[in-house]
Amino acid sequence: MVYVSIFLFITNSVITAVSDMTPPILIVDDDEDILELYKLILEDEGYRVDTAKNGKEALEKALKNSYYLALLDFVLPDIKGTEIATELCIKQKITKILFITGYSHIFDFIDPIYKQKCKVLLKPVSGETLVESVREALEPVMLLDAPELVTTI
Repeated sequence: MVYVSIFLFITNSVITAVSDMTPPILIVDDDEDILELYKLILEDEGYRVDTAKNGKEALEKALKNSYYLALLDFVLPDIKGTEIATELCIKQKITKILFITGYSHIFDFIDPIYKQKCKVLLKPVSGETLVESVREALEPVMLLDAPELVTTI
């Protein structure tokens, strides 16, 4: 019984440690249902997620916090997603951007300097596609920040 308790304690600590190591993600969408759905899907996968309902809130949060990845809707009530992306890139507050939109021509509006940081997902986006795209965007940083879980004796 003691061994089981210790094992569960260690397992829970490892899960918490791995979750704390995931790079933070900012999701920006004016549709609260989509915002909550994406947040739940990504948190269920162990990612740390913050949300914003408009461009102003997104920029305020990004200036106060550090995010590695932003998921941006293209059309927001106060500012275009591409303008948010440009601002975050200029201030070096974001490393990667996933645009989630219904507009296939969005890449025409992205500043060429920042295109290599961006990927566009066309709505509707399945949970599987969302997780796969986030994992792909975060892969380089996860490899660099991964702790050594197995050591040689």
